[in-house]
Amino acid sequence: MKTLVYLNINILIFAYCSCGGVNFENPADNRTSAYLENQLFLFLLRNSASSNSSPTVTAPSSTSSSTSSISLVIGTPNKGFTVKNGGTDTVSIKLSSPPASTVTIPVTTSATTQGIATPSTLTFTSANWDQNQIVTVTGQDDSVYGVNSSFRITFGPTSSSDSIANQLSAQSDLITNRDYRKMLFVSNSMTDGIMGGISGADIKCNADSAKPSGSSSYKAMLVDGVSRIASVTANIGDGQVDWVLSPNTTYIKTNGSTIFISNAAGIFIFGTMNQSIGAGELVWTGLNANWQTYAAGQCSNWTSTAGTANRGNAGNTDSGTISNALQACNVASYRLYCVQQ
Repeated sequence: MKTLVYLNINILIFAYCSCGGVNFENPADNRTSAYLENQLFLFLLRNSASSNSSPTVTAPSSTSSSTSSISLVIGTPNKGFTVKNGGTDTVSIKLSSPPASTVTIPVTTSATTQGIATPSTLTFTSANWDQNQIVTVTGQDDSVYGVNSSFRITFGPTSSSDSIANQLSAQSDLITNRDYRKMLFVSNSMTDGIMGGISGADIKCNADSAKPSGSSSYKAMLVDGVSRIASVTANIGDGQVDWVLSPNTTYIKTNGSTIFISNAAGIFIFGTMNQSIGAGELVWTGLNANWQTYAAGQCSNWTSTAGTANRGNAGNTDSGTISNALQACNVASYRLYCVQQ
């Protein structure tokens, strides 16, 4: 009786036993039991090597974060503007992916004379990377009166031991720092009653050499009772049409000094002026002393030298500022009050 015994524990043990002694049959002869036993041995050896070999393990590559990139996610400014007398705006920021270590972000503005950002430093971690943090920017005053300026909030460069979160930078969208004051000046150019109507007078203001550089558009403080009206009822400011003064606004000279502050109706009550608008120049207005339109017509709505119209005196601080006397429309030596919009 022949017995084949094997053990497969990392090594293969093959033993061939015979009650009648060792059999030396030819293993190359497929007709012999030795051949069959040899084939079985090879089969077991191959399968043992396959089943007991150690699997190939690939170690994970060493990375600084769970992601291949991180960026700063900047929100849109809440209002898009600040005001030079301390008006504020806010912007949010977070990370696009979790960092492997703490990320510190310095915060400033592209023009600290226009806006100051707080806080000046932000910190993100793997715990709060996706939570918006809010930066507040406060508008700063400057000596460029009546002119709006723009700036951006600047984030970074970041500092982090996570290489893909280090040295990142970004900026917010533009934020306008609005001036809370508006300028009012007396034109250098002079005209008679032919101005091309109200719109023509506005063009004259914007083309005038006294217009401050860099400031926005201007309109003439001039009424005709049709296309421009300051008040229907005396000193009320009702029924306005394309009126030039804004409510509750500080009006200044080009040097920044205050002339008056308008009321909620966009007019002002005389006796409250801080100073005169000019030095005594005579100015076309078409206004009565109570902000109503002068009833006799305004040089055919400022298109003719025929007739008369009301004028003011820029050197006054009372109602004479807008209504000083009637004047023939053919006099070509009067100016305009030009008001920033």
